Amino acid sequence: MTKSLLHENLFVLLGKFTTDPLAKTFGKLRQGSEGTYFINVQQVLEKVNMMKTKLALRINLDVSDLSTESGHVCEKCVVHWTHEMCQMVEELPNMEHSVEGDVKYSLVYIAGYVIRKDKAVVEDSCSYFEKFGTFTLSLSRGGLVQAGDSACQWTIFCYMMFQSVCEKVCRNSLSEIFMEISQYYGFKMDKHHCFALSNILFNNLCNITNLPSDKEPKQKVLKLS
Repeated sequence: MTKSLLHENLFVLLGKFTTDPLAKTFGKLRQGSEGTYFINVQQVLEKVNMMKTKLALRINLDVSDLSTESGHVCEKCVVHWTHEMCQMVEELPNMEHSVEGDVKYSLVYIAGYVIRKDKAVVEDSCSYFEKFGTFTLSLSRGGLVQAGDSACQWTIFCYMMFQSVCEKVCRNSLSEIFMEISQYYGFKMDKHHCFALSNILFNNLCNITNLPSDKEPKQKVLKLS
């Protein structure tokens, strides 16, 4: 390649033909994905979009013309509402008793995590937290908030819905379903709440269904040695 370029150009930057820039770039991508050694394509695309946005802001480029889409597109992004799904949304209050108490402790904790960044949370009552908030109090170091009944019940409803449709949806379509539940019952949850809860439920599902791999720790030990 160098010989071919020398016939057409006056000089060649040989330093650009090394793997150092590639290794440096992947290092940034891994650090942007919480230091994970093995990263997937979606994490790379999200980090690259963030880098482009930072560059656009640095050179004072008008970012209003840039696309705000996450770049994720799949066959599950569109919500296909079935009669069973619509009927389940209506029956969620009657199905709440089927959720075990141990699970509700975790869901109340998750509800507090989802709304932790809200500046003002106005709730009429906190009966869910009074009954199932022990787990939250034992883990909180001041960063969690006391979730009210609306956030807790919305989280429980979404959890039940997720158990039924988890194999048919992705994060985008699941967030739309969670928003529909919020609007149907008047929980007044926002889109960022829906995305946060979708990520949590999918991550927990992956941790349960996929056995932990020791490949990444072995790679780190090998690199350090």
